[in-house]
Amino acid sequence: MKKISYTEAQTESELAWLSQAQTLIGENRFRRNPFAIDRLQLPSLKNHHRLGVHFEDLYKIHIKSFPQVTDLKSHIQIIEDKKTLGEADFLFCQEGVWLHIEIAIKFYLRVANNGQMSDYLGPSLTDSLDKKINHIDNRQLKLLDSEPAKRTLQKLGIDKTIKSFSQIFGWLFYHINDDQSNIPNNIHPNHPRGRWLAVNELEHLLNDYPESVRFLIPSRSDWLISPSHINGVALSKKGLLDRSVDLIDRPQQLFVVLGEGRSRQLLERLFVVPESWLNQAHTLLE
Repeated sequence: MKKISYTEAQTESELAWLSQAQTLIGENRFRRNPFAIDRLQLPSLKNHHRLGVHFEDLYKIHIKSFPQVTDLKSHIQIIEDKKTLGEADFLFCQEGVWLHIEIAIKFYLRVANNGQMSDYLGPSLTDSLDKKINHIDNRQLKLLDSEPAKRTLQKLGIDKTIKSFSQIFGWLFYHINDDQSNIPNNIHPNHPRGRWLAVNELEHLLNDYPESVRFLIPSRSDWLISPSHINGVALSKKGLLDRSVDLIDRPQQLFVVLGEGRSRQLLERLFVVPESWLNQAHTLLE
């Protein structure tokens, strides 16, 4: 697959979002003024097939921009007897303290309203918010406590205590009829959110929007970019509805926007899912 480079403006847009983004759990520990981004120092990032890989590249640029961060290392593999036990995302020193950070960019749809993390399912239905958090807490954040990890750290010249924590970014989506109550306490009250609906509910929802709105269907690699920097064709309400059966053959994120080109403003994020997806999701939650 050919790897296309992001434009400088697109990378700057993503970094501006990341510099102020609210994490889903806890706080973004590395906020900064987005106006401090030096466009002349931005590398040319490749458009990866996997959004998670791209996000790791983006986060590395973000962390390196802090003057008090030194000795940044990424993708630290822990190997024992030629077997890889795991990989730490980022390890660096900040003002004399070594930090280990595990990061993720996730999008979950709340399909049930039981007040549990398991209510939130990923678009592929192979992932859920509770599974992700359990994996990070019980495996990834404990990786550097193992004896093989300690030997790896010694080879890197690190013999100090390391503080480990996670930073989970993304959006949680609530059904258009969900009153967004009964949210688990450990989810940040100001977490980024959007709405979702089944494709057969689309016509009714579109009646709530003025005729001036347009709908972008970004590729997954563009999910973090401001719509003003996406070169896709925006659909009218009628255009979206006429093509919905063909377009929504799997969960699809839409950007609801006003304006054209560089003047586009994002009104909200929507996920539209096929009815078959919804049936599968309910089966998983039974």
